[in-house]
Amino acid sequence: MKKILFGLICVMFLSFLLVNNELTTLKNERDVLIKQNEQLTLQVAELSNQTFSREEMFDIAAEVYRIDPVMLYAIARHETGNFTSRLFKEDNNPGGIKDFDSASGWASYDSEFEGIMEMARLIRRGYYNYGLDTPEEIGAKYCPDGTDWAGAIRRLMKEGK
Repeated sequence: MKKILFGLICVMFLSFLLVNNELTTLKNERDVLIKQNEQLTLQVAELSNQTFSREEMFDIAAEVYRIDPVMLYAIARHETGNFTSRLFKEDNNPGGIKDFDSASGWASYDSEFEGIMEMARLIRRGYYNYGLDTPEEIGAKYCPDGTDWAGAIRRLMKEGK
């Protein structure tokens, strides 16, 4: 009986060590991600003070958020009517990004670059992080109503920037 009790205590102690080790690992990973996010925020702030072409802004945003730059550009072209929409011209909103706290219901950005960065961040967070990284996969979630959104994005991607 003492051996069984000792065995159970050993198993419980080892389990505690494993759980504690896993928690420490997760905390360390969280700290690394927080540090990377802080560095990224500083880099974006530095970039915001520079002048870039529209294409360069999309390339930078795509690189920062590790998404396809051609697809990002194509989605923005589609959502803004080739960058002619009022929302894009007046509010620097390249993706029809909503803001339910604003009177208009649409997000407004101080610069085109800021809007592009936010669009890329939202695509990363809402789609790429879930393994959805093609127009077809994104379209199935973004507009599941049967429209040919993915086909339109593919056509624009073939045209390039």
